[in-house]
Amino acid sequence: MITKATIKGGRQAVQMFGPAQKAVGDAVTDSVKSGAFPKSQAENLVIICGVFIHWEAADDKKIYQYNYEAVKLAIKRARGGEPSADEVIAQRDTAVHPFFDESAEQPATNMASSAADAVGDGDEL
Repeated sequence: MITKATIKGGRQAVQMFGPAQKAVGDAVTDSVKSGAFPKSQAENLVIICGVFIHWEAADDKKIYQYNYEAVKLAIKRARGGEPSADEVIAQRDTAVHPFFDESAEQPATNMASSAADAVGDGDEL
């Protein structure tokens, strides 16, 4: 598990190495248990998981839930070969990024505002 941003302070460290780390471990274990990949391969595979926790995140249950679901989905897609290279190429010009708007004259300078908008509908993490 790697972080996607610098951990600043004890609160973020506890979130990363508490609910987020537990979610990643549980999702990997549950994926082996459900047959997403064979137990016989579990000792030979490496999963590198990048985790981002929004700096305003306060709800450990949501941190766990979001990371668990994301890891389970990523494993399922990776094992299923999704997305294919053709799908990635086909969607290249229509894909959007929550922190960068290519159509804007100026890229977003207030990352906190952009990130909060990306979280959605006032739903606190």
